[in-house]
Amino acid sequence: MMWNKDRITALEKNANAYETYGLLAQKERFGKVGDRQYRSYLDDLEMLRLFDFQWNPAVNRRGRVRIAFLSLILKAF
Repeated sequence: MMWNKDRITALEKNANAYETYGLLAQKERFGKVGDRQYRSYLDDLEMLRLFDFQWNPAVNRRGRVRIAFLSLILKAF
């Protein structure tokens, strides 16, 4: 996957994970999957304990934001 300046700028402005995924997958040969399949995939990763999810307060103080932290130990691979 190629990271150019336009993609990075678009990612910085975009807080929605699915929309960010859509931007990254646009030019890939496999394209992007639908929202339901994407959410199912994230749930599967959470069940495998590959990510730790936390709820943090939003910047604008309206609601909470779900943040994913990678829980893999890369040296183990």
